[in-house]
Amino acid sequence: MRPTWRGMIIGALAGAVLGLALEALKAMSDGAARAAHEARSQAPGVAHDAADLAQRARQSLRGSDLAQRVGEQIKSATESGRRAVS
Repeated sequence: MRPTWRGMIIGALAGAVLGLALEALKAMSDGAARAAHEARSQAPGVAHDAADLAQRARQSLRGSDLAQRVGEQIKSATESGRRAVS
């Protein structure tokens, strides 16, 4: 009778461990599904905000003298390179 009780206890413990593992996997799966749903629902707003930010940055750069300053730096570097080669 002793081996029977031992087998029943081991079986119960193994079943409990397996049940807990399955419950944990189910909870993680549900959490991942909720996170994916939330990301899908927020994606259009985030994309719109990113496009708006890019548009404002483009307008800001057009209004600045950055292109002129970059051109001057390129011209200066070119002249320095020519002097170094000569």
